[in-house]
Amino acid sequence: MTRHALMKRALGRAVAAPTLEVLRRTSLRAGLSVYYHRVGDPQGDPRRELVPQMGTALFAGQVRYAVAHFRLVRASELSDAVAARRPADRFPLAITFDDDLACHRAVSMAILEACHARGTFFVSGASLSAPSWFWWEVIDAHHPDPHVAAERLFAMTHGDRAAATAALVAGAGPPPPSAGMRGDDVAALARAGHEIGFHTRGHHALPELDDASLESAMSDGREEIEHWAGGRLSSIAYPHGRADRRVADAARRAGFAVGFTSAETAATPDADPLAIGRLEGPFSSVGHLAFVLARTLLRAYRS
Repeated sequence: MTRHALMKRALGRAVAAPTLEVLRRTSLRAGLSVYYHRVGDPQGDPRRELVPQMGTALFAGQVRYAVAHFRLVRASELSDAVAARRPADRFPLAITFDDDLACHRAVSMAILEACHARGTFFVSGASLSAPSWFWWEVIDAHHPDPHVAAERLFAMTHGDRAAATAALVAGAGPPPPSAGMRGDDVAALARAGHEIGFHTRGHHALPELDDASLESAMSDGREEIEHWAGGRLSSIAYPHGRADRRVADAARRAGFAVGFTSAETAATPDADPLAIGRLEGPFSSVGHLAFVLARTLLRAYRS
């Protein structure tokens, strides 16, 4: 753990508490979104894995902190909640999850339930009927240095990367039986009151796609997920957190109400609802999360 992470772990809550208290008294209309991927034990290492899992105790602590200090909303409700906020109100916050991961139902859902919280799960739908895994899962399972391998792939053009990742997945053999999320997993999350959002079937970096491919990415597989979710998907999280104005406009035309990037910013009334930033849940501590949330709101206030 870095020196800065240790400081945030030790002082995060102490710094965040008075900052949130002061900001709540202002007319600042802002909200936040936090995203997670894998949750389970033992905790993984972000330095050695592309998609490590967060330990259950740490995840539960972060959810409890969010419940205690923010007004939790679904991702699709965040923009409206920001616009409606008044002085003294808690700031709205959406807890979100990316990718098609078995732990969403097997682990995260139970922790959310225990904390009386609801989340939004952005899924691709590639494994609704059978096990399937993506290239980063193959790299984490088989490559000695996943980050180096991923950097090489992202240095390629979209076409070359698509061919390389397809070959990588095919060469790894059949995915584990538990890989991905089945349709009944999605349905179970929806029945429990969680929102289901879209993460695109191919999980490509959308700004790199041509116009026709971008339009297709906004719809391919969407209806199948909606069947299991029991309703229209109105929110989208852009793969790899990457989007530009062209991507946001494509999502708007496809009928999405909100779209999320990985920009570390707060949602505000003057921001495009199809380009809302999200903060990654830190792997170090609850204090670190408290610090990051308060700092992001403070930056929104100062701007």
